[in-house]
Amino acid sequence: MLSITCILTSFNRPGLIRQSLESLRVQTYRNFEVIVMDDSSIFDVGPLVKEFQIPNCRMVHTDVTPEQRA
Repeated sequence: MLSITCILTSFNRPGLIRQSLESLRVQTYRNFEVIVMDDSSIFDVGPLVKEFQIPNCRMVHTDVTPEQRA
């Protein structure tokens, strides 16, 4: 069976992460994993990700300073 990896990136857009996770939550095809990349947002997206309780979902946080982002 085909396994799919969904990678979501986020920088200060928790609403888009919520919308994407909701879309994944209601999928009928269940053989997927989700990787949420938190690109040093000012919002803590960890609780948002946990709220959806999607199996095979993990978070990766990057430490990017405002100077590096510029």
